[in-house]
Amino acid sequence: MITFTNRLILLGLFCLSKNLIAQTNPNATRIDHVLHISVDGLRPDIITSLGAQNAPNFFRFRTEGAWTDNARTDVLNTSTIPGHSSHITGRPVFGDNGHGFWWNSDPGPFTLHTKGYKASVFDVVHDYGLSTALYAGKSKFVLFENSYNAQSGATDITGMDNGKDKIDTYVYDGNMEVLATTFIEDYKVKQYDYAFFHFRNPDGQGHSTGWKLDNTTEYAEKVKEIDVLLASFFKVIETTPGLAGNTAIILTADHGGEEDKKNHGNVFDPDNYTIPFYVWGPGVARGADLYALNNSVRRNPGTAQPTDDGLLPIRYGEVANLALNLLGLPSIPGSVYNADQSLKITSPDTDIVVIQEGLNNYSSTKDTYIRRQKSDHNYGRQRLLLVDDADPWWSGRDNQTLLRFDQIIGTQFGQIPSGSFIENATLQVRVINKGKGGSFHRMLQFWDENVTWDSMRRGVSANDLEAKALADAQVSDVNKGILTIDVTKSIQAWADGEVNYGWAVLPNGGNGWDFYSSEGFMPPKLVIIYDEKRSSIYIANNEKPAEKKNTVEIAAQNNEIISNQSIKPLLWGNFPNPFKQTTTFAFSIAESQKVNLSIYDMQGRFLKTIIDEKREVGSHMVPFEATNLTKGIYIVKMIATGSKETVEQSMKIVLE
Repeated sequence: MITFTNRLILLGLFCLSKNLIAQTNPNATRIDHVLHISVDGLRPDIITSLGAQNAPNFFRFRTEGAWTDNARTDVLNTSTIPGHSSHITGRPVFGDNGHGFWWNSDPGPFTLHTKGYKASVFDVVHDYGLSTALYAGKSKFVLFENSYNAQSGATDITGMDNGKDKIDTYVYDGNMEVLATTFIEDYKVKQYDYAFFHFRNPDGQGHSTGWKLDNTTEYAEKVKEIDVLLASFFKVIETTPGLAGNTAIILTADHGGEEDKKNHGNVFDPDNYTIPFYVWGPGVARGADLYALNNSVRRNPGTAQPTDDGLLPIRYGEVANLALNLLGLPSIPGSVYNADQSLKITSPDTDIVVIQEGLNNYSSTKDTYIRRQKSDHNYGRQRLLLVDDADPWWSGRDNQTLLRFDQIIGTQFGQIPSGSFIENATLQVRVINKGKGGSFHRMLQFWDENVTWDSMRRGVSANDLEAKALADAQVSDVNKGILTIDVTKSIQAWADGEVNYGWAVLPNGGNGWDFYSSEGFMPPKLVIIYDEKRSSIYIANNEKPAEKKNTVEIAAQNNEIISNQSIKPLLWGNFPNPFKQTTTFAFSIAESQKVNLSIYDMQGRFLKTIIDEKREVGSHMVPFEATNLTKGIYIVKMIATGSKETVEQSMKIVLE
């Protein structure tokens, strides 16, 4: 524990050393305090479902900070403790550079260091003479206190020796109101340089009644409760001398949850791996989309959960090194995510505008679908928009969607000045079921939400009279999740003076797809990067813009996502290991397949089968009791037989 007097001395030394070690990276404004908030089990679409009226403090991040609703968990883990271990270490769960802790229950005497010391954000902040804190809503967060206390923490080799105990204040309380009140009172006085606060309630409610998105559900109520507590956090930061004007907040989650279930274990379901990532504070770009800010160093994954090669999406593992960058400190030794501190949160050279129903009081989205099967019906107030060429499935009759964002060109806040050069524009929609996709044709005539198949003269024809014959964008094999469509061509046409009648989304084939309308839980969103100083006409006549998109980005825009089957089955291992009598094995598979899990001796002789059965896609945990086995080292082998190949993996286990 650092005393107040010692801290003043250390801070004096730090002010001198900070200028020496601070990187020249311009991606973050240097400040003195970072509050890292994790909301356990937070789906981003519950925030849009609640809206600014019911969740005003979550919306502060969206209007006053840089944010995305399409960040990612770990590739192969969507559970609490492994996820938060990534938060603080900047590492994935698995692999040579992973932290390796996949267990999600009380850790007992174990630490994060069973396979070598895993440095954390607590190490770096503490070893540079600054203060740290962890306020946790679940008892199993004691893992971090155990890992970084005076017995388990690493020796400080940075400047003045600040000891091995890396977490100055650790508090656990399962009552969120009590924990928040305790933190706020402590924060006023102690003003931690780095503090990590964990909200537990949304996750518990999701497990109890499901991750239901209607704003009157029990899950929604828990998120509203967190929003009220966030108001207190903003207040203490904005009214306390020393914190005011000098504190940033990074808010994210550890996982989402499946709306129609009560769990989050399927690592291949977008409901589980899609999370928010919000940054608020001095110097942070206001209302900016994080992917738009970072389009050269991060890629929007669309609906996919890509593996960690190529250009990465924004993951929750970026939190730690982003916090350190804000504090002017170097990255965590051995970390992977944002290790170069390249994630940008400051204002860009060009302008970014984000347009979505309910954001910044915007209320000018028009959308509906028209249906040949019921040709005289209108669907302008539905939560879903349908694109299909066989509805009902046997009929061979179309559903066509119409979508328009009015008042996007102009001189007011949130509008694009006429004649601007559009560097990039994406339409983002929340798909709720996969299908064959469709094409986006610019409409050439006016329509409103009361139109029907009949009033549109037997639907919309892409004939250069009703809609452009050539599509501005196309998507195929659409999957569940947040789909990103490149609509730069359309926005540029409207910025250049063409009348904005929006798009007709025409189906590619049967097995149609549905996405939320402006009345749905997550309304369609436009993210536009533009340069007012360069006109598109000048560019066309005098310049050839540099080609910015690499093949990975183009694939993402075309919805060519990484499939589940491209991720190999993975044997996570067992916990505890070593073990005395009982242990639990865990593995994940990306498709329904037969799994054999068996024990062998060190000579490779078969001893016993743990399971030999078909398992469904997702992560699985299998308890094991070492009956009739003597103390020693054994081999566990997993054989996963899929539709295309058979994968074998093995690991050592130790019976004490």
